[in-house]
Amino acid sequence: ELRDIKRNGYEFTDGCGFIDPELLEDIRNKYFSGVFSSAIQIRLGGYKGMLLASKEIPKGVKVQPVRSMRKFELDKNQTSLDLEVVKLAHYMPGYLNKQIIQVLWANGVHSRIFRQIQHSYIDKMLAFYKLSKVGEKYKN
Repeated sequence: ELRDIKRNGYEFTDGCGFIDPELLEDIRNKYFSGVFSSAIQIRLGGYKGMLLASKEIPKGVKVQPVRSMRKFELDKNQTSLDLEVVKLAHYMPGYLNKQIIQVLWANGVHSRIFRQIQHSYIDKMLAFYKLSKVGEKYKN
């Protein structure tokens, strides 16, 4: 069990441990054919949380949970554990709102990046608007 990573009052590993990339690939191939993911949600003994693929995991170690993943102590006589895969991490669209932008900006993301994203979105909306007006003309 690893200690959680904490810096300047922030916890960076809350509920997120690590898994050997080869083991994760085996799990993906066996249970989630054709789907790529670098993380899984698991239960393992008294632990639950996310495991992220890490090439930094020591040789021979398959799973490294962090302290915040431990929900209860196991019986000391228990000799084996089953890894239950709850869910494979998957793509989910995200949205930039005022709070997210403030956090990113405070952590060094330059305001130029947000303006680029905004201009790109406006360009897409204008293109959609133009296409919809042209489509209306030929609808019947």
